[in-house]
Amino acid sequence: MVATNTANVVFSTSTAVGTLANYTLVSSTPSALAVSHPTYVGGANSAITINSPNIFIPAHGYATGQPLLLSGATLPAPLVTGTTYYGISVDANDIELATTSARALAGQYFVLTSSSVTGPHTITLTPLSLTGSLGLQWAVSNDCVNYVNFTTTSLGISVSSLTFASPYTAGSTTWDLGPVNYQCLEAIVTGPTTGGISLAVKINGSNP
Repeated sequence: MVATNTANVVFSTSTAVGTLANYTLVSSTPSALAVSHPTYVGGANSAITINSPNIFIPAHGYATGQPLLLSGATLPAPLVTGTTYYGISVDANDIELATTSARALAGQYFVLTSSSVTGPHTITLTPLSLTGSLGLQWAVSNDCVNYVNFTTTSLGISVSSLTFASPYTAGSTTWDLGPVNYQCLEAIVTGPTTGGISLAVKINGSNP
């Protein structure tokens, strides 16, 4: 706490971080010192909100379902350091966590509950390194059930599979498939053994 005296008024400001720093103010001699505000004001906001799933990480860049390794100190329940959680991207600066990728994709986050551990809490979420063979291959089918790899178009253009290097860097690849001449076109994605990336596939064309 920092106290300053201005024109016979004492201002008390909290310098601690987190919700556990919000203590009630009282006066032992109210006739001499009247309390005009019930709690400390000021202080710094924590990256977490107790009894909420929200974690504030500016420009986190994480995708929903992405595995993230948690490290940190004085963590609130139920977070456990050294554990892999799965992100739920709320917006560019906020993220929630789930225990599995399936739960993250379903929006089934867990809540950061009250803890006897005092702050400030430090939270670091690190994407897992990519291992295994991660790639994308176009495939075609006339019954939309039995697909075969699409390697060349009727114009003889090569349509090779796409692989991703580790460490992964953001990028884009464009194919001109020409006339496909099949009823169904599918992008088959092979996931990595560990790690994950955000992958968006857009198809532009017409069906005569």
